[in-house]
Amino acid sequence: MARRFGADSADIQEKVPQLTDMDALDRVLDQLFAAGYLEEARNIIWEELSGFVQ
Repeated sequence: MARRFGADSADIQEKVPQLTDMDALDRVLDQLFAAGYLEEARNIIWEELSGFVQ
């Protein structure tokens, strides 16, 4: 994230360790490779994390 989006991605970099399910992490990584901008990457991570919050 830092390499692709720079320091502005620090807030979502902190969220990545919360993705402990390997399938979820694989889904996120696949989508992040295609993300064209930071807000899109942020949405990908938040959407995956929101599936774990009940």
